[in-house]
Formats: sequence, C-alpha cells, structure tokens
Amino acid sequence: MKPLYIFIAINLYACNHSNREILYTSEKQEQSFDYSDTYEQLEKRIQILINSGQIFEFNPNSNFDIIHHTEKTTKDLVHFINTYNKNPDSIKGLEKNATFENISLYSYGFWSGGTRGFVTYSIMTVKKDTSYLAANLSENIEARFDSIVKINNRFYLLFGGDKAYSNTYSNIAYVVSITDTIDAVYPAFVNRPYLNFYNGTYEYDNKNNLLKFQGEGYERIDKIFSYQDKYPKYADDSLSSIKLFEMIQGLRYSETKSFILKFNGKNFERYDKEDEQYE
Repeated sequence: MKPLYIFIAINLYACNHSNREILYTSEKQEQSFDYSDTYEQLEKRIQILINSGQIFEFNPNSNFDIIHHTEKTTKDLVHFINTYNKNPDSIKGLEKNATFENISLYSYGFWSGGTRGFVTYSIMTVKKDTSYLAANLSENIEARFDSIVKINNRFYLLFGGDKAYSNTYSNIAYVVSITDTIDAVYPAFVNRPYLNFYNGTYEYDNKNNLLKFQGEGYERIDKIFSYQDKYPKYADDSLSSIKLFEMIQGLRYSETKSFILKFNGKNFERYDKEDEQYE
C-alpha cells in the first residue's frame, strides 16, 4: 500500500503546486492588456480576483498588489467595452446588479481579509443601438449599486453601498449624467457626484424631485465630507465640504438624523420646509 500512498501524495502536491504556479505567475507579472487580443485575458484577470483568497492561503507573505490589479483591470475592462462594443453580459466574472431601460450596472471585487469584508468595484454601461458605452464608477467610490432611478432624460440616480467596517455600511446616492457619453463625475452635490452616509436609507420622490435620507445615527456632518475613506478624491476640497455641511444640516438633521434635498434641474440644493415631515 505504501507505493499507492506515495502516488497520491505526489499527485496532490502536483495539483497544489500547479495552482500555486498560476497564482504566483499572476503575482509576479505586471498585468497588461493587449487590446488587439480577445476578452479572454480580461476574464482571466477577473478570475484571479475571484480566487484571490488562495494567493494568501498558499503564501501568507505574498506581495501581490490586489488593489493595483483590480484598479487596472477595471480601467482596461471599461476601455475594452468602449473600444470593441462587447456586450458586458458575456464577460465571465461580472455580476449584473441592476438594469433600467438601456442602462446596466455590473460589479466584481475581492475579499479584504479584514473588517471591510468584500470590496466592490462597479461599472455602468449604456447600450445605444448596437454599441455600448461604459464608465468606471469605482474611480470615485468603491461600492455596489443595486438601484437606478431616472431623474429626467439626462440624469440618473444610483443607490448602493458597501461594508465600511464591522457593522457599519456605506449608503451612497450617486448621480450620473448620460448624453452621448457617461459623465461619472458630474457635480450633482456641490462639487461631488455622490453622497456617502453610514447606516441609513435613501428614497427619491420623483413627483417633487426630492432626495430623502434617514440615518440610524448622527454623523459629524461638519467633518465627514473631508473623510478620506468616504470621499477619496474629494476629501481635500474644503470649500465643497463646507457647502455640503450647510446644505445638509438644514432645519432637520440635528434633530431627526434625516435630510431632504431638491433637484433643481442641474444639481441638488438645500430644501427647507419647517412643516415637512420625513416619511
């Protein structure tokens, strides 16, 4: 029986060694995309993220830069869709989270290994006739979006979020402008495309163009708009932080942990009405 045990051990080692080679190869080589190639290479890079836990399981001291890998893969993915009009539904590893008319939201990501949990990267696509437009939402904020609300023929409101840490979740309201292109950095909230509050719910009143938020706890709105983890690209914009604070506090936030903003056709602005009750 000993030869059989040796044979099985050798084969198990070979399988594990093969898996490690695949993962370590991806670790050592810079991931670059040849746009003349098929989308199979992108699918392989996405698959590396899906299996990313194995990298650190096999090698706890791995120096694989998973954030750089994901950011670059997402940029290349968006570039690929825009260049080759590839239907994103056919790209393995992407999860479709929401669809409204010709607009779709997709995501993928990796496990952080800490209290952050799963880190989500999202893209938006718009189908026009036989072509596709794509935009990288994760360049501004890492989150999964599960809802699309049409504000008017140009502007769309996305609702979503991601785990921030422990039992705290980011709740995000994100506005995009869609014309012949997708503007994912449209300054709908003073000078920012989105709002990020913890542990709460948004809703949009289409009839009155009102965005409502109800939080579970108070946040320091005099400070949060300059938090790096909430607004990575906008944290240093102190002027917009001050204007957002003035817009959000209104007449209600300090007492109700809620606020209401009104869309004026171009962006959201402060909405104060003393007899208005959050419902």
